[in-house]
Amino acid sequence: MKQKIVRRASALVLAGCLLAGAALPAFAASAKEEVIYANLDASGTVTGVYAVNSFAVQAGDTVTDHGSYTAVRNMTTTDPLEHSGDTVTATVAEDGKLYYEGTMDTATALPWLVKLTYTLDGAEIAPEELGGKSGALTIRLQVSRNPDCTGDFFDQYALQVTMTLDTDRAQNIVADGATMANVGSNKQLSYILLPGSDSDVTVTADVTDFAMNAISLNGVKLRLNLDLDGADLTGMLDRLQSGSVQLDDGANALADGIAQVQAGLDTLNGKSGELPGGSAKVKAALTQMQTALNGVSASTDQLTTLLDASTQIQNGIAQLDAGAAQLDEQVSYDAYKAILKENGLDLDQLKDGNAKAMEQLEQLARVMPQLKDVILLLKGSSANIDAMETYLNTVHDGVAQLHAGSSTLNSQYGQFDAGVRQLANALTGMLGNLSVLTDGVNRALLPMALGGVAFGLGCAAKWTGIYAGAGLAVLYLGVLYARWQQKRPGFRAEFRTAAVGGVLFYVLLPLCLYIGSYLPYWWRDPAFSLSDWWQCQVSMFSYHATLKATHPFESRWYTWLLGLRPVWYYRNGYLPYGMKASIAGMAGPVIWLVGLAALVGLLWHQVSARGSRQGAGVLILYGTQLIPWMLVTRCTFLYHYFPSSMFCLAALALVLARMKHVDWAKKIAAGLCVVALVLFVLYYPALSGLPIPAWWADALNVLPSFGFY
Repeated sequence: MKQKIVRRASALVLAGCLLAGAALPAFAASAKEEVIYANLDASGTVTGVYAVNSFAVQAGDTVTDHGSYTAVRNMTTTDPLEHSGDTVTATVAEDGKLYYEGTMDTATALPWLVKLTYTLDGAEIAPEELGGKSGALTIRLQVSRNPDCTGDFFDQYALQVTMTLDTDRAQNIVADGATMANVGSNKQLSYILLPGSDSDVTVTADVTDFAMNAISLNGVKLRLNLDLDGADLTGMLDRLQSGSVQLDDGANALADGIAQVQAGLDTLNGKSGELPGGSAKVKAALTQMQTALNGVSASTDQLTTLLDASTQIQNGIAQLDAGAAQLDEQVSYDAYKAILKENGLDLDQLKDGNAKAMEQLEQLARVMPQLKDVILLLKGSSANIDAMETYLNTVHDGVAQLHAGSSTLNSQYGQFDAGVRQLANALTGMLGNLSVLTDGVNRALLPMALGGVAFGLGCAAKWTGIYAGAGLAVLYLGVLYARWQQKRPGFRAEFRTAAVGGVLFYVLLPLCLYIGSYLPYWWRDPAFSLSDWWQCQVSMFSYHATLKATHPFESRWYTWLLGLRPVWYYRNGYLPYGMKASIAGMAGPVIWLVGLAALVGLLWHQVSARGSRQGAGVLILYGTQLIPWMLVTRCTFLYHYFPSSMFCLAALALVLARMKHVDWAKKIAAGLCVVALVLFVLYYPALSGLPIPAWWADALNVLPSFGFY
């Protein structure tokens, strides 16, 4: 029986304790604690919002609270609450805690906008249709600021996202940036989404009969007003941001400089890789700077700009290092606990109190089910504290690595700056777009030249090499068309380069190589001319175009697909009685038959708009080798299909590589290799002319069309 994906698609819990002075007992100075809960459907649309309020009270107290509620419910006792307009009043009979729930309008603006989308096998699917389905699943969670919500909750609260997947239903789970934990047979994924910024979380898995529990999002207050020698954390971050901006400005100015600084950046990047404790973030920044410099041109004015930019970068790195040093000293979970303790909240005591309270409430919840929400609140509070500890410790480790890297970079940049200045002096007066030329040579010239050489040599060996050239031309033009559709900037220049390169390397160069293959004619007869060469081509074409010969082992193209008619080359008639020997060219049944099935599968995927570029390439290259032979009327043989058979193997490899269950793919591949090896051993005498007993030879003629013994 198939299950629905979830009963409640996601639950959004803002678990930060909001200390509110607007709602107090009538004659008590105790603050209230307020937690806002929201239920979301499977797409992220709010379906319910309610608040749980709690007060420390004494018997006889009258509590008056205010809130925009459509309904209220006493969660501590069965005593009714007075609810009029935005005022809620309760009279307390016993000492302890008063809990009540207030249902809010579903149109209440939450600080976060949540959107959930689901993709199965590359196609988006509605959540109500996902239950019980199987395939490659992608769950995407997007969180952004709600412009309709007032206040600074979005900037001060982080979101702890928890998603649980049943490993019996979901395998090969990939969740970048998540903390994974095994909870029984389930895999629990946890994220911390930083305050003040939009987030995009993606989880992929191979699912079977899919179902999952609700996703929870817990708001955790994260704004820390740390005292940093008279300046708060915000001021320190502003200083760090200022240094980063200056660094960015310097990088932009440097990008207007010269491409030859590439060598200097390579040197710096190599040094940073050798430095112990170097930060990955610093290396990534160097890579971005290096990429930004590709393709710039040189001039005297730009060299001056280069030197100025190098100075700006050095100043920016110093600012970055200073900010990182302050962060390294101040950002940690211990500092966070100390600040809260100074303000009257001891997190260790809070966790211990939550644990004791949950032990007591678990027993009472059997009699009073309404206490389950209180237990959930306490669990969420403890979980948030643990998540905050993990998060801040992780942040501290990252800040420490960043500081180490920035310090190293700050100390090493002086050497790089000196190298830049020496380079600028050496390049003065050198003009021209040298970087573009170098990039073109490295990225396009050599591969195109090698492809043209291979094409020319293939045509020189046999005219059917033109079929391969046709396949390459289709792929070549297809890539250009795809890039034209993308409206990529600079396409015209790219097209000109492709057109010139196509003519030069795929027309002129192969033609020269083909003509060059006739050099022995010129060496033998100096009087041999281009007109004689042309007459040779005409004679060859006329011969093949008008050939009317027949052969007992000729075959048509449609028989090649199954390898029905081999080509017989030799038979030894001088053997003792009972022995036979023969040589034949035949198909490899494993590769040809299974590969043909793989080609059909790839074609189906392309027709149904689920194909890939790799699959399309294999089909195009296979077709350009086979389709021309469909139009040939002269006698043809099985060996004309041999070039196409290579792409049967490519199709088979591609299909196996895309199988969802890797272990099964490996087993199938191993089984096919074993079968192919066994058949090769059995048919080796027919491939090599090895004498074998007559009974063995007769057994190899498994089809009437074979007949090579």
